[in-house]
Amino acid sequence: MSTCKLVVCVCTHPELLPFQAASLKKFLKQPVDLCIVDDSKDEATSSEFKKICDTYSFEYIRSPLHHPLREAPSMRHADTLQHGFANMKNPTHTYLGTIDADLFLVTPLDLDLALQEKNILCVRHVREHIYYFWPGLCIWRLEDHPTLHTFKWDIGEDRGIRMDTGGTTYYYWLENQENTNTLEIREYQLVHIPRSEWAPLLLSLPNPLLEFCVFDIQRADTMGVKWWSDLYVCPNNTFTFFHLRDITNWQGVQENYLKTKCENFLQALTVVLRT
Repeated sequence: MSTCKLVVCVCTHPELLPFQAASLKKFLKQPVDLCIVDDSKDEATSSEFKKICDTYSFEYIRSPLHHPLREAPSMRHADTLQHGFANMKNPTHTYLGTIDADLFLVTPLDLDLALQEKNILCVRHVREHIYYFWPGLCIWRLEDHPTLHTFKWDIGEDRGIRMDTGGTTYYYWLENQENTNTLEIREYQLVHIPRSEWAPLLLSLPNPLLEFCVFDIQRADTMGVKWWSDLYVCPNNTFTFFHLRDITNWQGVQENYLKTKCENFLQALTVVLRT
């Protein structure tokens, strides 16, 4: 039987982790092992992550302190991910990958079927001439790409074009184009899409999550807040990932808004997981 190992970088909201694991267990056909790389800035949050990992038998790695010049979020993410890849237990799985801590698989996915004629499931990011793998969702067949996890997943710049976290995988792609056959997942960042186009996308979600979105969009409108969650959808619409996204306070809104959004989402996801 094929198996999968996913590296998850975490720093806030420990309560999400059991739900992410449960959604993967329910909807991913392959048994999955999680390696949690903890980049919490305070020991109380770190202790919560460690307790969850002990309870669920997740592999746990504590990220070391970052260099003072690499404290920016994208740099911390890159360093945390690379520390996890370098220090995790040697992977012997069919598939290896990385996924954001607030990304949830919400419909069935069979990696053997999805990657039957491909060897990397990824979200492609393009900056001018640069093509690279977004570390928020990238899963590959380990036999075909045995060194991808040892490659740098850093930010970078090439010919004046800046790249976000994972940007330096552009150089991996250049070296391995002939053996890189990607299943490119469509990225829908709803905050950047006209609202008139949201309905067909949201209708791909299970009903409890659709109801959550409708309610939460209305709530955001009432509070004068931009509603930002994303969908990542297979090109043939066979599976969908939901990106909660608003768990970081990028808009500077009241903390109770974010807390309530997170709580409402987990209530809806609980209904999905029970059906």
